[in-house]
Amino acid sequence: MPQESIRTFIALEIEDAAKDRICEIQDKIKLSNSIKGSWVAKNNLHLTLKFLGDTRLKYVEAVKDKIAECCKGISSIKCELVKIGIFPEAKSPRVIWVGIKDETNVIANLSKKIEENIFELGFKKEKRDFKTHITICRPRQILNPDQFRLLMEELDRDFKAVEFNINKLTFFESKLTPQGSIYTPLNTYILR
Repeated sequence: MPQESIRTFIALEIEDAAKDRICEIQDKIKLSNSIKGSWVAKNNLHLTLKFLGDTRLKYVEAVKDKIAECCKGISSIKCELVKIGIFPEAKSPRVIWVGIKDETNVIANLSKKIEENIFELGFKKEKRDFKTHITICRPRQILNPDQFRLLMEELDRDFKAVEFNINKLTFFESKLTPQGSIYTPLNTYILR
């Protein structure tokens, strides 16, 4: 039976300087031996604007067109990595993330625009408020809760901001494998 849908998401890609800083943070957490988790590989680090999930193949071209509409008039986005955080909280973390500051709110506005345009194709709107962040780990087990909490507080308190530009938005296919997710670009939009 032919494949009828693929798993997709829309994301902003980040520069290597920002990725390098995130990898330094990941290494500090790993070295603490306070948690076990699924770490996002350097080449997979990105800022998700919209997770579409199962996307019927017949809608892929329409999604590409909607994204192109949303990108019109948007140039390179100047932003910075500013903090580290946890969703929902340190006691029961599901996601460890690095926050991004975007003075002009271009990222949040772009996310909202994509959300509305994609909804026209039948995709559900996100119920939670959009948070500008990059997921760096999905914890599976906290081995030392006190050490982990203190480390996260220290990393956030001592966080050194890193400025970078976002020049690219990508519509990705995501395949889940035992070795981790594999992301394949379906279309890329250069922000000029």
